[in-house]
Amino acid sequence: MADNEEWIDAHSASEILKVSARQVYNYGIADPPRVRTKKVGWRVLYLKSDAERLAKENSVNERPRTRTTPKTDLMPASEALNYIREIQNQLNSALIEIGRLQARAEMQQMLTQDNENLRHRLAESEAKATELQLLLNIERQRNGNM
Repeated sequence: MADNEEWIDAHSASEILKVSARQVYNYGIADPPRVRTKKVGWRVLYLKSDAERLAKENSVNERPRTRTTPKTDLMPASEALNYIREIQNQLNSALIEIGRLQARAEMQQMLTQDNENLRHRLAESEAKATELQLLLNIERQRNGNM
């Protein structure tokens, strides 16, 4: 092969041959190859003159280009908007529920802290009551001994 031969990628070869890139690949791996290939790193390149020769043999100018992209069914705009509204409503409901639950959690945390404070104050009051009861008993004993 001469160094001045032009090598092209699968997409360019598929445009010349009016077939998919996959079919170009199949032409390259046929035995014998219908389009000569060479690897450059990870890429496979195809000899442009072979692609042009095969295009003439297959009379590709007489047929339309094959579809290379799959059909995509689009949702009508009104349905898409209704779906978006439905999802937005669900999101709003979820956000309201999150807010309600956060408020409830904060309230429970405050109640827990209040409960701890009350228990501490109760323990202090009980200790003070016990101390005062002891002092009262001591005072009664003194007054009773007199």
